[in-house]
Amino acid sequence: MKKALLFFIVIQMFVCTQKTMAWFDEGHMIIASIAWDDLSPEEQQKANYLISILADADPDYSDFIRAATWMDGIKGKGLHYFDGYHFINQYYVVYSPDVMPLYEDNNVVSTINQAIRTFKGYKPSEFSMGMSFRFLIHAVGDIHQPLHNTSRVSKDTPEGDRGGNSFPIDSILYGTYHGRPSYLTNLHKLWDSGVQSFASVNAADSDYDKKKGEIEIDKKEIFEYINNLKPEDTKIIEDKINNVTDPREWSRESFTLGIEYAYTGIQENTLPSKEYTQKGQVVCMEQAYIAGKRLSKILKEILKKVENPS
Repeated sequence: MKKALLFFIVIQMFVCTQKTMAWFDEGHMIIASIAWDDLSPEEQQKANYLISILADADPDYSDFIRAATWMDGIKGKGLHYFDGYHFINQYYVVYSPDVMPLYEDNNVVSTINQAIRTFKGYKPSEFSMGMSFRFLIHAVGDIHQPLHNTSRVSKDTPEGDRGGNSFPIDSILYGTYHGRPSYLTNLHKLWDSGVQSFASVNAADSDYDKKKGEIEIDKKEIFEYINNLKPEDTKIIEDKINNVTDPREWSRESFTLGIEYAYTGIQENTLPSKEYTQKGQVVCMEQAYIAGKRLSKILKEILKKVENPS
């Protein structure tokens, strides 16, 4: 990622800093869409079957792409039992407190590993497969968002800043959420927005069908960016996708990016600079691409364990 400065010209070609985006819904849906495109028709049929298991319980998330946001959707509807499954607090210590905060046992790494384990088990139930599949396609997206893996320990936040949620920034209009204006008010939200690089598309909104085409537009921009990289930079990304398969290592990658890019070059209660925004957008495009490709590789393996739906 140290090559980010070399990409400013490329970024100017493909990213408009006035647009807004998501590792809110749209970020997850882009990652799912990248993975979906890599699946064969038979694999897609199996994936649709696994999504259909819980579709009647929550019709807003009844197809593969929108189901990638389901874990956030149930949280928004008041089910907080799985809140810790979205992230892992690895601590970036800029100030040593008297007592270091504890690491949690149930986190985004264990969520991915447990979901995969479900499909390796002996005759898992339909419900187990349906639930685990939805957890998996969401958590693989979350683990590639740097601030879902990094929490800064400082004098003001001796227990960690909750992945930048306690790092206020000047408010930025993000878009709308269920018809209301939505604002980026802290560092975590800024990075959940892809540092303002994708459109605001909410899976459960009534206008989803009108706006879902923006997912394809922003996905195309990611592929254009990747395709315009130098061969040596493309190789670095492909090596990560093909050779780094342990979710714990994915989390460590994101932790490093969080320190180098999310927390560097910005102060509390300020707006992100143009340079900070451009660097962050490079990171987010690469992470979304890598996440989608890694997700497709996992899906191809677990779908081998799933019988063809009748």
